[in-house]
Amino acid sequence: MINDTWIRNYEIAKEYYLEHGDLNVPSKTKLYSWISAQKYAYRGKRGNISKEQISLLESIGIEWKSQRDKKWQWYYEHAKEYYLIHNQLNIPSSFVAEDGCKIGAWITRQRKAYRYKAENLTMKHKPLITDEEILLLEDIGMIWDVTWLGRAVSIPEIIVYYYIKKFFSDAIKLSQADFLKCEIDIYIPSKKIGIEYDGQTWHKNKKNEDEKKGLLCKRNDIKLLRIRENELPKIKNCEKSYFVKARDYKGLGDVIEEIIYDISGKEYKCNLSDDMRNIIEMHNNYNDHRWDYVYSILLKKYSKYGYVNIKTNDATKEGINLYQWISKQRELYKEGLLTKEHEEKLLALMINLKPHEDAWNEWIKLLEEYKNTYGNINVPIEYKTDDGKALGKLIAHVREKYRNGSLDNEKKKILNEMNITWNPLKEDEKNKRKLLVEYYEKYGTVNMPMHTRYQDVPLWEWLQGKKKKYRKGQLSQDDIHFFEKYNIIWNVHDKKWEIGFLAAKEFFEENGNLFVPSNYISNNGIKLANWLYRQRARKRKGKMKEEQIKKLKSIGMCWDPFDYNWKENYWHLKKYHELYGNIDLPTDYIYEDIKLGMWLSTQRQAYRGNPNYKITEERIRLLEELGMD
Repeated sequence: MINDTWIRNYEIAKEYYLEHGDLNVPSKTKLYSWISAQKYAYRGKRGNISKEQISLLESIGIEWKSQRDKKWQWYYEHAKEYYLIHNQLNIPSSFVAEDGCKIGAWITRQRKAYRYKAENLTMKHKPLITDEEILLLEDIGMIWDVTWLGRAVSIPEIIVYYYIKKFFSDAIKLSQADFLKCEIDIYIPSKKIGIEYDGQTWHKNKKNEDEKKGLLCKRNDIKLLRIRENELPKIKNCEKSYFVKARDYKGLGDVIEEIIYDISGKEYKCNLSDDMRNIIEMHNNYNDHRWDYVYSILLKKYSKYGYVNIKTNDATKEGINLYQWISKQRELYKEGLLTKEHEEKLLALMINLKPHEDAWNEWIKLLEEYKNTYGNINVPIEYKTDDGKALGKLIAHVREKYRNGSLDNEKKKILNEMNITWNPLKEDEKNKRKLLVEYYEKYGTVNMPMHTRYQDVPLWEWLQGKKKKYRKGQLSQDDIHFFEKYNIIWNVHDKKWEIGFLAAKEFFEENGNLFVPSNYISNNGIKLANWLYRQRARKRKGKMKEEQIKKLKSIGMCWDPFDYNWKENYWHLKKYHELYGNIDLPTDYIYEDIKLGMWLSTQRQAYRGNPNYKITEERIRLLEELGMD
């Protein structure tokens, strides 16, 4: 059974929700502390909470998630959106979304948290990530080991990594953040062996740095093997050097086979002709920033227009010709070198990799499938087919062309035969007004309970939108006239305040004061003490209208809660004096849940000069009138 104290706090929370539409209560308030306690109990950290209490709190919109969890979810939704566009999370740490979300830096922090969790490392402010969050990130393609990412990785490096990783599953890349504090292209922990590929372009003037890296590996008992292009000088500080001709992939395959044999003593065959597509795909995954940049520009065009229409001279601000870029992707596709991931992403933008095919017929086929499933072609804007085609955006684009008169008659005829709705917003508004009239005829009012769904339509939310527009002066006179025909209440909070004030006025006229017992309920069902408490809080925060302040002042409202408590106690003491002719109360005397005896005892101590208690001349005079000595 729920105790009275809990119920009182719940009622205060409910009133706050009804007034503000949420439970985002200011910190350092009693209500904030109480709500926090419920959340702790819900998460099993401190205290208990029943199913009934949980249900009551959820009915007034409590959010059980912590601020940290909500912030994590906000970042995650941005990461998910990025993944839906790019099919991977190869995000530069400097990447910032259009709304200012620093998603790149956040992804970096998640990887750091994962590393600390996996290696059971400790630090003063250890980054936090839960097992559930790890799974959520892995569902959208999170790569935890990103030491290869963020730098230009050559195809020879990827070829070496591909085969070494195949043979030695624990092979990784070391970054400057790892134990050696130095980058190593490939490191095999089980063998304590490092492998470097040294291309001429990068290493021709790096001999001293290469020698220092070799010495560092020796000091840490790591055997360093180097694959160096022929034009580079020999390095002394390494276990062994292997030389290969630049861009000779067959020769590189022979060197890799030799390295695997030297390490394991086993024969291995590198089949580059069969593996090259997978290697190219891996290479693209590590060098996708440029491709993704161009793709993001095309995606914006598609998102805006519903298709990608590139002219011959269209280019990015950096000078990348978009027409030539698309032509290059078509060439790669024809040669079988376009990765499956890139192919799918371009097709999702309706970029025809076989230019002579008629894309329109494909979209009509998809619309027919949608109609067979859902009975219409009123496709929601966010809808995508199972293979990622943005069918909703296509319909939006077609409707726009219809409105501006640029849709040809043949396509218009086909879509009319499929019963397309050309103006869905207008149809939706018409349907909701019809349902509102039905609701009024059935219940006699349109002032419905919160979150009402009538015939599975969110009618209450729709009305709230109209009320918001009304308050901002954005609702037309015709719309206002329509809703007022059905006696809509535009501001429910003002009406509720008047009900509370009438209860307070009735109490004042009957008792001559507003010293309301905590358990008092008015004839119209108002918990008056709670209501008066909230009015004081609203005035302190400057949220009360001047007219409301005047009304409460006219019935003796005491705004200072401490002064109010003293006057209330004094009023009860005076009643006692009227009944018994004295104020000789025992210390433990309680009157209507008020510890009147204890309060009088503190007043006597203050009256007799106890420095721990304060009392004003006016209060001394009032107490002496009752016989205080």
